[in-house]
Amino acid sequence: MQSLEISSGEGRTFPAYLASPEAGEGCGVLVVSWPTASRRQLCDVAEVYRRAGFLVLVADVFASSTHDGRGLRAEFDRDSIESILDFSVQDVTTGFEMLSGLPAVTGTCGIVGYCLGGQLACRAATIVPSDATVAFYPAGIDRHLGIAENLQTPVLFHYAEADMRISHLAITATRYAFARHHYAWFRRYRGVSHGFCWEGHPGFDLRAATKAHECTLNFLRTHLLS
Repeated sequence: MQSLEISSGEGRTFPAYLASPEAGEGCGVLVVSWPTASRRQLCDVAEVYRRAGFLVLVADVFASSTHDGRGLRAEFDRDSIESILDFSVQDVTTGFEMLSGLPAVTGTCGIVGYCLGGQLACRAATIVPSDATVAFYPAGIDRHLGIAENLQTPVLFHYAEADMRISHLAITATRYAFARHHYAWFRRYRGVSHGFCWEGHPGFDLRAATKAHECTLNFLRTHLLS
């Protein structure tokens, strides 16, 4: 897996990882990180999509550094979280544009995001021409439900039934907002909590993670390869 440093707006940079399938080329998948992600976890997630034949770019936007060297994760718990996420949307769109412009990307591109990265994936998909978007337990998406009117891409949501970070009310509001979206699907997983797809996370559940990733791969194949 190739390590990259991508320049974004206003002097920011963020690390990224590029993983090519065995064929050396294919449709592109941009994976958007989550705040606590380690490099190993991101590489493990990238491998899921690489093995399925996709060319994968992992955008570790929560490791973004500003022009004065401050890391985004160091600023994350402050009151400026919403403005920080606004910058992160720009970083995701930058990553998507870079991925879609690679010669090895032979077809369409999609975005997959986890936790706050899922929120960013959906918001970015209203800006860039993503052909399929997947959001795993997208924290805070209920504060941006206006995007449902602008999101033209097919979108798949994965939620944990026992998620302590995302309320049932937030999930219901999101389903309602996307009710008129003809290509929005929702999946909920019984008995699991937030982070069930991240190996090494306290909420990791192998069975649910396998099921969710299989569902995601089928979704991506349908909308990127057809």
